[in-house]
Amino acid sequence: MSADSGPRGPESVANPVPVRTDRHDSAGTPLLSALVGERIVSTVSTEAAELLESEPLMAHLGTCVDERPHVAPVWYTYDESDETVEIVTSGKKLANIRENPQVALSIQADEGGQTQWMVSLLGTATVVEDEEANEDARRRIHAKYDAPADAYADNTLVRIDVGSATAQTY
Repeated sequence: MSADSGPRGPESVANPVPVRTDRHDSAGTPLLSALVGERIVSTVSTEAAELLESEPLMAHLGTCVDERPHVAPVWYTYDESDETVEIVTSGKKLANIRENPQVALSIQADEGGQTQWMVSLLGTATVVEDEEANEDARRRIHAKYDAPADAYADNTLVRIDVGSATAQTY
């Protein structure tokens, strides 16, 4: 795979114009998508989606409250059909998301200390309180990372609706 880098850097879509707002996150907030002709262009490129789903890598979740950023590793799954990332988390990450749902995720693959690819996502997080949805998400995420389905039972599901994505292969 190769990135569509071009002369201005890696492929990126951030608040393209013109936009449609007929996609909404789980809280009902409109999401911006590019309108090309009568076709909505995905925020996450096919290449980036393939990279996100390729192997069980750690993501780094960035949150910010009171102008104090916080970054921490998380396990994740990505659903290409609705451009959402799911994580299960607790503690400072969850508290920050409850206060400020704007988040960033960074995922990269390395080989022998050399970066092979990276994907950065910006989005809006929604805390999901439904216990059945939490159990299902823990089961999916833990299966991806080869962890027992009942591990980390105190973690809560967070869905992140992707607003923009940047991907690059090296």
